[in-house]
Amino acid sequence: MRESQPEAEIPLQDTTAEAFTMLLKYIYTGRATLTDEKEEVLLDFLSLAHKYGFPELEDSTSEYLCTILNIQNVCMTFDVASLYSLPKLTCMCCMFMDRNAQEVLSSEGFLSLSK
Repeated sequence: MRESQPEAEIPLQDTTAEAFTMLLKYIYTGRATLTDEKEEVLLDFLSLAHKYGFPELEDSTSEYLCTILNIQNVCMTFDVASLYSLPKLTCMCCMFMDRNAQEVLSSEGFLSLSK
């Protein structure tokens, strides 16, 4: 096990150090502070919660993401919500995009939506 060696460096696959640190803090304390993080980190954190089977963390992170939707992050959030089959978050993103269609269609995030 490489991690038992002094000065060992373990590369993180498919996530950021910030999101993984948040997950470790959650595992050890049962708490996660979402309000101080960027949307990209929160989406990575949501991905980790899904990957490692923390449904309550998935739900609470999804609920928080619903409250911070904006023109710049709604498309990226929608993609993640669709990927992980999160119906409430997906629905909230769709409603937000519907209410703000003109701005969303002209945003850079719209161009990066997955097929």
